[in-house]
Amino acid sequence: MDISIGVVIPVYNRPEGAAAAIESVLSQAFQPKQIVVVDDCSNPALALPAALDDDPRATLIRLKRNSGASAARRAGCEALDTSHVAFLDSDDLWSPGKLSAQLELLERLGAPEMTAVSCGWRWVEPRRSPNTVHPRPSAKLADFVSGCWFCPGSTVLMSLAAHNRIGGFDPALRRLEDLDLFIRFAQGGGRLEVVPSAQVTISRARHATRADVDRAAARLRAKYFETGEAPLPPGLRRRLDGWLAVEEAAAARNEGQFLRMASRLFHSLLVAPRLGLQLGDWRQRAG
Repeated sequence: MDISIGVVIPVYNRPEGAAAAIESVLSQAFQPKQIVVVDDCSNPALALPAALDDDPRATLIRLKRNSGASAARRAGCEALDTSHVAFLDSDDLWSPGKLSAQLELLERLGAPEMTAVSCGWRWVEPRRSPNTVHPRPSAKLADFVSGCWFCPGSTVLMSLAAHNRIGGFDPALRRLEDLDLFIRFAQGGGRLEVVPSAQVTISRARHATRADVDRAAARLRAKYFETGEAPLPPGLRRRLDGWLAVEEAAAARNEGQFLRMASRLFHSLLVAPRLGLQLGDWRQRAG
């Protein structure tokens, strides 16, 4: 299979970060066919860095209103004419060998359409030491409903046809969009494979608002519970509900609402009993 890669970079009011992210794309050993930067209604409007001025691969899309990363990624995918898509957030960075390592693994597997490739990553957070994480491969729906442990958006490479077949990113979501996408990917028979090295630096400086998380959690419950459009079996609904409650608790903590945080954590443990915060052991830490 002749694999071509399009990169989608959503940006909102982060021109310096976007420039660094784009530079990490331009530094790849395997160069993408397309680079689509989606300005999510930044103020002032985003301008592409000079390095892309005469680059025919580059496209800048400006959304008319701020719509969130999910809608921005969706708009970027609609502009692609490639076999595969890779996503990169504007505050994250790729190592130079990221795409080539993923492409090598994908080609070794025969490039099956319903296989996505992730990799290890380094969490970088203010006032904390970096932490390197490696997820393990999986094709189990039970894993994918239990939290977005497997690949932050900036790590994934997947078939554009598979992305489109499962409906792409839900533009109504401002949070939990990766969780939603991969639940549908797993429901469609998708499998995640993992490059055994850390190839992405992920910033953890962002804090989700309770309003965004609560709305996203409500939408996912409506979508995947008994009366939704893609209902899960009862056991998997409980696991998803348990993880959504963790996300709601974290958002409440971000806003100092500790009673709400405790309430959602209690609910999470009630519907999915366990000894730790995570619903399972899917991440293999290295370093």
